[in-house]
Parts: sequence; structure tokens; C-alpha cells
Amino acid sequence: MTESSQIPQMRKEDQPYSLLFKSAPQIALFKGLIAATRDNRLSLYEAVQRANGT
Repeated sequence: MTESSQIPQMRKEDQPYSLLFKSAPQIALFKGLIAATRDNRLSLYEAVQRANGT
């Protein structure tokens, strides 16, 4: 992205990648990764793979 002023427009619901530009889903993802890797339950690699659905 070359123009940061486009971000507010890209956050709108009708945009295909709007969730990527909102902070709540990103925070939830990282909290989930932290919880999954706590106490060596999963490696970070495995947790990310599961988050990706692979």
C-alpha cells in the first residue's frame, strides 16, 4: 500500500480485506497464539498453522 490515507476506506464492511485493517481481530489472533503456546502446549509454528487452517 502506498497511501496510508486509504486505510479508513479499506476498513469498511464492503471491502474484501476489511478485517485485516481492524485491530480487534488482530488482537484476538495474537492473544490466541499466546494462549496456545503457553506452557509449551503448542509450538508457535504449530499454533500459526492451526490458525491458518492448515
